[in-house]
Amino acid sequence: PVSQYGGGPLFHDGTHLIDLLLYFGGPINWVSGYETRPKGKRYIEETACAMVGFQNNATGFIEGGGARKYFNFELDIQGSEGRLLIGNAGRELYVTQKSKRFKGFQELEKIPFPEPKHYETPFIGGAKEMIKSIRKPGNSTGEDALKTLETIYTIYKSAQQKGKRLRIK
Repeated sequence: PVSQYGGGPLFHDGTHLIDLLLYFGGPINWVSGYETRPKGKRYIEETACAMVGFQNNATGFIEGGGARKYFNFELDIQGSEGRLLIGNAGRELYVTQKSKRFKGFQELEKIPFPEPKHYETPFIGGAKEMIKSIRKPGNSTGEDALKTLETIYTIYKSAQQKGKRLRIK
């Protein structure tokens, strides 16, 4: 429980989030981290967050924890022509449209999220992907997992140095 161990959300849930960031955003160049450890430095963090700089010059922000009394896991990708919001509460898609309120402006308009041609539960899909990856290298590799852990380690290291921007090795 958070009250006993202090959380550790970046290492617990952040691995999945950073996997997704790497998948959608590509390689990460640098991070600038922040953490709170209300029980002291020898305890796991309650909250950890970071600014993330990608090789393609995009910038992201991640946060894990916050001692909330609810669970929310989501990825909010905002690009030049739209926004994708996906997480445990569902999925939403927005595209730029001519503003109905302001002349000469564009705004985001929610559109129906495209339905997959074939749907299977994440557990079955995950098991199939794991078997496929054993037989032939797939989209996610051990190197990808290592890059995720290096990113988390660098966020912790940056947070301990008051948010100093650190490069990912």
